[in-house]
Amino acid sequence: MNSESDQEPIDDLQRLRAAIGQVVQVQDRACRIMEVLEDGPSVVIECLGMDKTIQANQFGDATRRVAQTRTIPLYDREQRPNPDIELLFEALQEK
Repeated sequence: MNSESDQEPIDDLQRLRAAIGQVVQVQDRACRIMEVLEDGPSVVIECLGMDKTIQANQFGDATRRVAQTRTIPLYDREQRPNPDIELLFEALQEK
């Protein structure tokens, strides 16, 4: 038996999965939705147009520059919606 609150995280994950690859404006920054992680759950976004950061390989050697990414949890510790995710959903609705 699924209550409406049990269904909400699944709906949010499905909405984000459908948006993978889309570019949205969040807090005046262009961001691309890269991946949705069920563990957490959280979403990985790539910040476009920002300075690139140095990425280390498996041995800790700096090997290349890549766009900055952020992993944003969908919910806080009390399982309330994360305000950053709410902004992301608003940006998706504007598209």
